[in-house]
Amino acid sequence: MESSALRPGGTEEPAEPRPDPAEERPAPAEELFLDAPPGRTRRVFTAPATIALATWLVAIPAAMVVPELMNLNPFAERGAFAPVAIGAGLLAAGYAVSTWWRAGAWLSDVAAGLFAAWVALTLRFGLTGTPFGYAGLQSDNGRMTTSALRYTVHLWSTDTFVEGLPSEYPPLFPWVVGRLSLVLHIPVWRLVGPAEVVLMSFAVVAGYLMWRRLVSAPAALVCAASVLLVYGVPFKPFTVVALVVTMPWVIATFGRPPNGRLHWLPAGLVGGLLLLTYHGWFTFAAVGILAVIVSTYRHTERARGRFVGHVLLTGAVALVVASPYLVPFGHAILTQGGEAVSDLYLTDQITNSGFPFLEPTLLGLLQLVGLAGLVLLRQGTFWARPMLYVVLGAFAFWLGFGIRFLVDGHTTLFYYVDRLNGAVLAAAGVLTLVHVVPLLARKITVTPYKAGAAVVAVALLWVGYTYWQAWRPRTHPETSEAYYATVSHLEPLPDCSSTRYKPKKVRGPGCLPVDEIEAAVKRVRPDDASPHTLSAQERLFSYLPWRAYSGADRTSAGTLVRFDERHAELVRLTDITDPAEFADATRHTEFGPIDVFLLNRTKKGWTFGTATFRGSQFDPAEWKVIDRLDWPVVVVIRR
Repeated sequence: MESSALRPGGTEEPAEPRPDPAEERPAPAEELFLDAPPGRTRRVFTAPATIALATWLVAIPAAMVVPELMNLNPFAERGAFAPVAIGAGLLAAGYAVSTWWRAGAWLSDVAAGLFAAWVALTLRFGLTGTPFGYAGLQSDNGRMTTSALRYTVHLWSTDTFVEGLPSEYPPLFPWVVGRLSLVLHIPVWRLVGPAEVVLMSFAVVAGYLMWRRLVSAPAALVCAASVLLVYGVPFKPFTVVALVVTMPWVIATFGRPPNGRLHWLPAGLVGGLLLLTYHGWFTFAAVGILAVIVSTYRHTERARGRFVGHVLLTGAVALVVASPYLVPFGHAILTQGGEAVSDLYLTDQITNSGFPFLEPTLLGLLQLVGLAGLVLLRQGTFWARPMLYVVLGAFAFWLGFGIRFLVDGHTTLFYYVDRLNGAVLAAAGVLTLVHVVPLLARKITVTPYKAGAAVVAVALLWVGYTYWQAWRPRTHPETSEAYYATVSHLEPLPDCSSTRYKPKKVRGPGCLPVDEIEAAVKRVRPDDASPHTLSAQERLFSYLPWRAYSGADRTSAGTLVRFDERHAELVRLTDITDPAEFADATRHTEFGPIDVFLLNRTKKGWTFGTATFRGSQFDPAEWKVIDRLDWPVVVVIRR
C-alpha cells in the first residue's frame, strides 16, 4: 500500500499556500505506538503490504490444515480450547520479540498476517467434522451456496434461482467459489465453508493494509481487528471485507491524508471490487461520502480541477470494474421492471439497532470514545472529519428510511446502518486513543515502544478471545452466533447421514434426501440434466444446479423475480381440477414450465407457500408421484 500521491494529471499536487491543520501530519505521536506511517521510498520486498501478505500466505495453509489433522471434537473442551492455546502462544511470542528487540513497524505487519491466519484457524476448529460452512445450508448461507452453484453452469451474472435473470446481489464471492469448484473438482457445498473462512481471514489483512497507509502500523492492526467485534459474521465474509475496507478507502481516496491520496487508478479498482463484493455500505454511506468530497473540494485552495478529475476518474474506473454486475442488472430493471419484496422481512434488529455506542459494553465504550473523538478532533486530524461525515450520513439514511418503513413497511435494510457506524466508531475510538494517550503518557515514566506493544497485545487478546467465545459451537447454543456455529454440524449430508461430531441432544433441520431425489428424477427424465423445478425447500438447489421456478422464501427473492406474480400463477394452477388441463397448464405457465414438484406434505395437501396442490391433479399417466412417509416432501415428476 505504498502507493504514491499522484493525481490524475500524473504529477504531485502542489502544496497549499495556507494548509489546513488537517492536512498536516498528526502530532500524536506515534511514539507510544512504535513508529509513524511509512515513507514512499520503501523497497518492494520490505513494504508493509509485502510483509503482511507474505506472512498471511505462509500461515494460512497451516491454519486450514492443522485443525483437520488434530481432528478434535469442537464441542468438547479440548477442541474448543485449542485455538485459544495456539493464539495465546503466538501473542506471547510476539510480545516477547517486541520487548526484547525494538523491531519497528514491520513486526505489526507480521502480526497482522499471523492474527488474520489465527482467525482462520479458530473458525476451522469450529468446523472440524463438518463439510458445511457456518449456518450450514440455512437461510442466507444456503442461498449463497445455491448462487455459487449457479456459477458452475453460468459464466455471467445470474439470479440465485431463476434462469435468465441477472443477479441483484453483488456476484464476486459466489462467482469465485463456483469457478473454483470447477477447477478443483470439489462440490460447491463442500467448498463454501473453507472459502468463507479464508475470506474472513483475508478481511483482517485487507483492512490492515488500507489503514496502514493512513496511520501507524499498530493502530492500523487494531482498527482492522476491531471489525470482528462489530460484524464478524463468518458466513457473510464478503460483507465483512467490504466493511473493514470502505472507511479507510474513503479517507485515502477523497480525504486529505498526510501521505497523499490514493491514485485514482488503484482507488477505482478497489471501489469497483467493493461494488462487486457488497454494495450495501456504499448505499448507507453515500450521503457521507458526498459530504467528504465536497469538504475536500472546499478546503483545496489550489488544484481543485485536479481533485475533480481525480473523483471522476476514480468513479469511472469503479463503474467499469463493476460493470459485469451493474450493467445487466440495470438494463433488466429498466426493460423488465420488478417487484421489491426482500426488504419486507421483519427482524428485531429494527428496534435493537441504531446507536451502537450506547450499548453498556466495552465495545460500546470504545465507540462512544470514537464518537467524542470525531467531534472534538475534526479540526486537528485528517481522519476525524471524513469519518464523522460518514457516520452522520449513515444516520441520515437510517432516519429517512426508518420513516419510510413506518409508511409502507419497506425497510430498505436501514437497520444495517448500525454495523457500518459501529465499525467506523470502533476504528475512531482506536484512533482517538492513539491521538490522546501519548499526550498523557509524556507525564509519566514509560518506555514508549514497550507500552505500545502491551496495549496492542491486550487489544488483540480482547478481540480474539471475544470472537472465539462468540463463534464456537456449543451443545446448548444460547446466542445466534453460537446457533449458527452449531447448526453447521446439525446439517444432514445429502445422503441423510450425519456429520462427524453432530451433538445428539440438539435438534437440527430435517433431512432432505437429495441423492435419492436426484436418482428418482434421473430415472424418469434421463435426458434432462436440469429440469424446471418447483421446490418448497431451497436446500435442494444448494446441491443440484436445476432450473428453479423461484425460491421458496418471499423476503429473500430478487426484485427481477417478481415473486408475488409467480406465486399468484401457482395459486391459479391449484384451481385447475382437470388433470389433462393441469398437465398442459404446468407446461406453459407465464414464467416457464414446471417439470418437477417438491411439495411439503401437510394436512391440507401438498403445499408451496400458500399454494396447495392435490394428488388428484396429477394424472399417473403424465406424472410419477413419490409420496414416502420418511421423506419431508412429496416429489412429482413429469414423465
